[in-house]
Amino acid sequence: MKNFSAASLVAICGALMVAPVAAQEYPNKPITIVVPFDPGGGSDLIARTVDKFTSDEFGSTFTFQYRPGAGGHIGTNSVAGAKPDGYTIGTYNSPHIALGPITGVAQYLLEDFTWLGQVAADPGVLATAPGKYSSLDELISAAKDKPGTVTIGSADQFGGTHLLALRIAEESGADISVIPFPGGSQLVAAVLGGHVDAGVAGQPAWIGSKEETQFLAVTGDRHSNALPGVPTLKEQGLDLTYITGRIFIAPAGLDDAVRDRLREGLRNIYENPQFQAELKKVGQNPNWKSGDDLQASMEEYKDVATRLFEKVK
Repeated sequence: MKNFSAASLVAICGALMVAPVAAQEYPNKPITIVVPFDPGGGSDLIARTVDKFTSDEFGSTFTFQYRPGAGGHIGTNSVAGAKPDGYTIGTYNSPHIALGPITGVAQYLLEDFTWLGQVAADPGVLATAPGKYSSLDELISAAKDKPGTVTIGSADQFGGTHLLALRIAEESGADISVIPFPGGSQLVAAVLGGHVDAGVAGQPAWIGSKEETQFLAVTGDRHSNALPGVPTLKEQGLDLTYITGRIFIAPAGLDDAVRDRLREGLRNIYENPQFQAELKKVGQNPNWKSGDDLQASMEEYKDVATRLFEKVK
C-alpha cells in the first residue's frame, strides 16, 4: 500500500508539472508567420521589423510564408485553419480582418482567432504620380468635369482601403471609378506607372517610393510624421478618417500558456525602444493594443462596417 501511494504521488506530481514544463519549452522550433500579401508591402515590412527581435525574445526567427489573394483573406483563412499549437501565427490589418466575414470573401469568423496584439497603426495615404494632380481638389474637379474617367486604386478588394476609396468618391460627389489591387506594392506600381490616376494604401507601402510620389492626403485625424506637410482629408473638406492597425493573430484554441507567451513576447518586442525606432524608419507609428482590446474593437467595427457596406452597394 505504501509503495502504491508513493507511486501515485509521483504520478500526480508529474501530471501537475506537465503544463509548466511545456510552457517553459515553448517555442522549441521556429514559428511560421503567414503574411497574406506578396513580399514588399506594408504587412511584410511590419513582420520583418518584428522578426529582427524574435531571436532575442523567442530564441529563433520567424519562418515566412506568403499566401496572397482576396485582399489578404486567403492567407488569413489559412491561419484560422492551422493547428493551434503556437507554431503558426499570422499578421494582418485591422479593420480589414473584420470585413471579410461581412462581405463573404472570407471563410473565417472573428471567433476563429486568438488575438495576440497590435504593434502599430498608420493612416492611409492618397497619392498620385508627379505631374498628375497637385491636390485633392484638383483630382476631384477633374472627376467632376469628366465623369467616369478618373480612377482611384485601392490596396485591397473588399477591405479597408477599398471601402475608403468608395467613400472618397461618395463623399466628394464625383463619379470616380474605384479599382482594387491585391496589395500595396501592386497598387503603388500601378499609380507610379500611370495605370490608375491615384491610389489609397497604407502609409508604409509608399515609403520606398517617397521621392517619386505626389501625396494628396493622409487619411488619419492628424498629420503624419513620415509625411510632413501633407494635409488630412478632413482639412480638405472630406469628413473621413481611416487608420490601419498592424495586428498579429493565431488560430483559436491555443493553450493558455502558449497564448500568454506569444502575447508577452510581442508586447516585450513592442516595448523595446529600438523596435519602435525601426518601426518609424519604415513609416509606421508605434501603437500597442492588447489582444483582448483588439478583439473587442474588431467586434465593434464589424457592426459599423456592416452598415457602411450597405450604403455603398
